[in-house]
Amino acid sequence: MLTGSAPTSKPGIPQDSVAIARAFVHNAKPLLDSLTALHFARIRIGRLQTDLSMRELQRDGLASSFVLAQQQIGNLEMEGIGIRLQLGRIRGKRRINLVEIWLWRLGAAYLVYKKICPSCRP
Repeated sequence: MLTGSAPTSKPGIPQDSVAIARAFVHNAKPLLDSLTALHFARIRIGRLQTDLSMRELQRDGLASSFVLAQQQIGNLEMEGIGIRLQLGRIRGKRRINLVEIWLWRLGAAYLVYKKICPSCRP
């Protein structure tokens, strides 16, 4: 049980009021410097947190842009495949048309040849 007697002095702490005032004045400049540094550190932390939140918003915007770009790449790849298939069909038709044109030319040349020389061997 406590009897009400507490230690009245701690080691390293002066007891008289003049010594306390001297210790306060002696520690005032370093304490003010520490508080000033703390104040500016808190201001800088606030600015850095604002910058961090802005960068996070930018990152999220870029991530969504990246996802959209990936989707567009997939759509363009599918469109490219369709265009290549269409190009293959068009090339096939063109080749057939070129063969048909040459056959018409050969037929016309044969008819002209027969008109010019009906008794000549074919």
